[in-house]
Amino acid sequence: MHRTDIRGTFLVDQQAGRRPRAGGAVISLSSSVLALALPGYSAHAATKGASRP
Repeated sequence: MHRTDIRGTFLVDQQAGRRPRAGGAVISLSSSVLALALPGYSAHAATKGASRP
């Protein structure tokens, strides 16, 4: 989960940041899973929280 949710987001944003058009921006979105309290979902919620700006 860590590699996909945190490192994956970082690497995609890093590559996107190298290719901006004039006046462009990189916008990363995350799911709203942080507001939910689902059983067995804590590890995924933690990695999503770490990938938020």
